[in-house]
Amino acid sequence: MSDFQYWFKRVASVVLQVVVAVALVVVVAALMAKEAGQPAGLLDVLKLVAGSGLSAAVISTILTRLEWFKALTGDNKHLVVSLFALGLPILAQALVAIVPPDAWPVIESYWPYVLSSAAFYLGGTAWYKLVMKRE
Repeated sequence: MSDFQYWFKRVASVVLQVVVAVALVVVVAALMAKEAGQPAGLLDVLKLVAGSGLSAAVISTILTRLEWFKALTGDNKHLVVSLFALGLPILAQALVAIVPPDAWPVIESYWPYVLSSAAFYLGGTAWYKLVMKRE
């Protein structure tokens, strides 16, 4: 395997795992939506991540799939998860505070594409694990 293939696989894996983690957050945010039938937008998801302990679950889900994280000792894993769990809500709150309110409708117009991509990824992964892997 060439260096390019190796790094491409690693980057693609991380990107897809982030999408899955975001999809998990979106599902929780949709369940917590204020109005029935109205999906949670990106701003709602950022507020949820900034104001809850959900960021630790997202970070743990992503990190436990990475080889470099698996190689760490228990204390180092705890430190890395703690740093990410502190940083993610701060980043989310910073985005909510810094991005002008007029920009959110433009940014959120891309949100359905992110959600549909996550749904297709989750569906494809489930199909592979449940059906294709058995053959």
